[in-house]
Amino acid sequence: MRYQPTKLALAIGLAAAAHTSISTAQTGTELEEITVYAQKRAQSILEVPVSVASYDGDLLDQAQVRDLSDLQQVAPSLVFNSSTGATQSIMTIRGIGTAGQNSGLEQSVGVFIDGVYRGRPGSALSDFVDIEAVEVLRGPQGTLFGRNTSAGVINVRSKKPSYEQGGHVSISAGDFDYQQIKASVTGPLIEDVLAYRLSATWQERDGYIEDDVTGDEYNNKDRSTVRGQLLWDISEETSLRIMADYTETDEVCCAPVPVFYGPATLGLI
Repeated sequence: MRYQPTKLALAIGLAAAAHTSISTAQTGTELEEITVYAQKRAQSILEVPVSVASYDGDLLDQAQVRDLSDLQQVAPSLVFNSSTGATQSIMTIRGIGTAGQNSGLEQSVGVFIDGVYRGRPGSALSDFVDIEAVEVLRGPQGTLFGRNTSAGVINVRSKKPSYEQGGHVSISAGDFDYQQIKASVTGPLIEDVLAYRLSATWQERDGYIEDDVTGDEYNNKDRSTVRGQLLWDISEETSLRIMADYTETDEVCCAPVPVFYGPATLGLI
């Protein structure tokens, strides 16, 4: 059987194509440029020859990502394992990371907060507050970030002080008496020369695992963090940013939940 196009079918096809192109032009949207610091300088994500995923502060707030352990909810290639305690946590990217959970082992995934290397994941488990963006760099990054980044890098950047007065307060509540308060304030000290930013967060939650014998609770949360910043614009080409932060944690973390009880444990119940 042979099909031969007619003039009517050709006219209908041209009209449909023209309508589609006009609709696309009228409803077309412009994508926002994503700026990353994967090479320690501001670049478009399209110009960086590195596999990188960037998550801004608004996205992290919407996804309820409060610290590094929650980051795996939005970063599918990242796995955070803290089953033996916060100080012995390990991270893997694309399934590659430090093999053992030991405080003496160097991590294969480097964590940098505002350019400062955190040698142990436990030191980087403070709550996120005033975060500008978090970048997950996949693959070896030793050329720019050092030898402890053979599996990848997690680069956390906080918001800079602003010369416009502002601030915000966020209050959250949930199960197990969960409570969290985040607050920040920023503004100028000397107009167009010196600015400050002060941020703080407090989080508390009861444990959801209880020991029937001792009555102790596990997997609770009790954290507080304070961070202060000063931004000094010395000239148009030079600026100095000074930061100081303090974190206090008093938790009984990472008690595992048994999936099933084997025959040997039935006699102990």
